[in-house]
Amino acid sequence: CRAVQGLPLGIELAAAWAHQLSPAEIAAAIERSFDFLATTRRDVSPRQRSLRAVFDWSWGRLNAEEQQTFARLAIFPGPFTRAAAQEVAEAGLSTLAGLADKSLVWRRGDLYQLHQVAQQFGREKLEQAGGLAAAQTAHGRYYARFLARQAAELQGHDQQAGLDAIAREEENVAAAWRQMAASGALGDLAAATDGLYHFLAIRSRFHQGVELFAAARRAAQPLAAADPTARGVFARSLAREGRFLSFLSRYAEAKPLLHEGLAIARELNEAEEMAFALNHLGGVARMEGDLALAGRLIEECLALRRQTGSRGGQAVALLELAGIAFMAGEYAAAISRCQKGLPLAEEAGDRQTAAHLLTGLSLSCRELGEWEAALDYGRRGQAIYEDLGDRYGIIQAALTLGELSRRLGQVAQAREFHAQAVRISQEIGFRSGEADGDYRLGQIEADAGEVEAALSHFRQALTLAYEIEELPLALDALLEIGLLQIGMGDTTSAWAILSFVSAQPQLAEAGRARLSPILAGWGGQSDPASRPADLTLSRAVALAGAG
Repeated sequence: CRAVQGLPLGIELAAAWAHQLSPAEIAAAIERSFDFLATTRRDVSPRQRSLRAVFDWSWGRLNAEEQQTFARLAIFPGPFTRAAAQEVAEAGLSTLAGLADKSLVWRRGDLYQLHQVAQQFGREKLEQAGGLAAAQTAHGRYYARFLARQAAELQGHDQQAGLDAIAREEENVAAAWRQMAASGALGDLAAATDGLYHFLAIRSRFHQGVELFAAARRAAQPLAAADPTARGVFARSLAREGRFLSFLSRYAEAKPLLHEGLAIARELNEAEEMAFALNHLGGVARMEGDLALAGRLIEECLALRRQTGSRGGQAVALLELAGIAFMAGEYAAAISRCQKGLPLAEEAGDRQTAAHLLTGLSLSCRELGEWEAALDYGRRGQAIYEDLGDRYGIIQAALTLGELSRRLGQVAQAREFHAQAVRISQEIGFRSGEADGDYRLGQIEADAGEVEAALSHFRQALTLAYEIEELPLALDALLEIGLLQIGMGDTTSAWAILSFVSAQPQLAEAGRARLSPILAGWGGQSDPASRPADLTLSRAVALAGAG
């Protein structure tokens, strides 16, 4: 039914195949060609024996202008506005209305759309008339300009309006980008980059971000050595593909792309592009536990953004510096950096970064026992994420409020928040969020004395953190497993694991504060941090029963 978009004849013709093919196979066949939908029954009118016959008959009733317009409109794979139809397909208002009256074009509010089968038919006619290439160029150029216009809104006070505008036509946006990459329309790709990036990032379309910016990178690479436009597109695509890979916790793949993008940006002396790559390299270093490297990268990023006067960019850098301070256990410094960044983000109209900073304030206030402030900041950030449709942000809010709920003894609410974080993380491919959610669920079970359930969650968190090379989280999970092993009487494994954890400089300060008195009070044992660790990470993971 979806494949033929409710067309009664299409449903009837598709149903005739139900005894031979599965619904998925029927839908795939329709997508390949609507000629699949036909019957040889003689008791059916000739013009109703196939959808092609129906469209051939309808086509014959159109005048020349309507035929040309209908064929050009087939270049739109999804809903489109009247403005897009006029510019791309040269569709006049009266012609659009006539096609809608003949049921060849749907109208819903201020958007128009062709049935999938109607689009197939129209595209064939467009190709037969030799107009496909010109229509593709016009379609790509229109949406490149469209994305360029939305970029300013997505980074300013009209962020929600920009998100809504792109979301309404996102099928056309993605198709236009792919066509621009396939045809080598590098100028159009350059114009569209910021708008596409910010939309995909805010709406957590990480896999699509990797796909689309990889396509642009491949399009620009052959010309990048000689053509300045191509070199710029290549550098920006490298960095954005790397950023989306880091969203997916694929740090080993992200780093070389970000480094190459940074090198080209330095060569071109493009300060904002340098800052973009530095910021996300710093973020990767922080997630991997190298706080010193992260700090150097982000400080350089902040200096560049002060140089360019980008107040929103400064807010983003201060957010990263706050994250570094938080992981180092410097909660007052983290709060100070968030408080400096928040008015900058609000002044720039960047609600997403403002929400991240509010969440950062919630985290640090929680660690200092400032419960009311932590709850207020966390809820304010959560409200913005939900308003923007930012699923990545919703995960961060759920993890933050979930841990706050656990510490306040609100166990059912904490479990609900963390289960939500795991579920959404799995849906968008955010493996770091999934691991963190499992870790937090393990803490809830450990608090309740449910040792086996706690171990299951901690081992799942450890497995994921080990796979994505997120060492701080892996160490946190190992710490919890080691502590549970003590209670289970497996002191040999516990000592080995906790000795390894204690010797790692990437262990968060909060974890070290918990671990030090346990090891110091372990009768007859020397401080493991004063001697070489006996385990590698892989052996520690195996000893913990994960991996």
